Amino acid sequence: MRTRKHQFTMRLSDKEYNALMRQVKKAGTNRSAVIRKLIMECKVKQRPEEIFEEMADRIKVHRLEMDEITKECALTRTVTNEQLDRIGELQMKVKEIIEEYEDCFADEETL
Repeated sequence: MRTRKHQFTMRLSDKEYNALMRQVKKAGTNRSAVIRKLIMECKVKQRPEEIFEEMADRIKVHRLEMDEITKECALTRTVTNEQLDRIGELQMKVKEIIEEYEDCFADEETL
């Protein structure tokens, strides 16, 4: 049995329709789900897969540099203070990137 028994037709301008469809694409869901979220004053969030991809791409740059430093240390069998400092800086950058995305993974209900 359906829990949603009320149905209505809605007319939108091209601008309104395009804005709705951007939200639908962002959330990776359908129009009805987005409209219900907006009616209930909930935030329409980006689909998690896209967020993970974006975050992973940003982190990868720093990970690759850390890998290069690690290889260099392994080849020379030495670790310099500069290398340690640089690894620390890169780790901080990764931490900052993760913190930027924390609100995307909050307990708040998402689409």
